[in-house]
Amino acid sequence: MIRPATFARHVPFAAALSLAALALAGCQTAAPTADAGAQASAEGRVVAIDRDPWAYDGNATMQVDTASGPVTVEIPARLNLCPAPGVGAFPDIEVGDRVRASGEAGADGHITVCNGAGHALQQLD
Repeated sequence: MIRPATFARHVPFAAALSLAALALAGCQTAAPTADAGAQASAEGRVVAIDRDPWAYDGNATMQVDTASGPVTVEIPARLNLCPAPGVGAFPDIEVGDRVRASGEAGADGHITVCNGAGHALQQLD
């Protein structure tokens, strides 16, 4: 059991600790996200690629390390249905390559490159 005098002495410390945690949480850096359905772009170095979802007609993903944080770019399995310039070169992109991707922002912050006006995938080096 906590004695009242001891409890009162620890309350200010707990409050200060909570405020410090909230302040630090506000300092985290994350990539800016666009509204779902809006045009979004990401440029940076590819740090990971997962093409396995293509095996079941899902979207392949690549993590792009941008100046404002990591962004996941999705490329649909059916490339023949995606007229975006450069999307057909996705199988040749490797980890370490620099890319610029423009597409539709998803609710989860991903960018899907496929068939919208202004969608494109470009390997920069």
